Amino acid sequence: MGDLFLLFLIVIVFLYTFWDDVFTDTNQF
Repeated sequence: MGDLFLLFLIVIVFLYTFWDDVFTDTNQF
């Protein structure tokens, strides 16, 4: 159960950073 939660947390952080990069890249235009 703990490993699944950790994996979920890593996915959330990855998606957050990826989406943030896309958002900032679009704002540059």
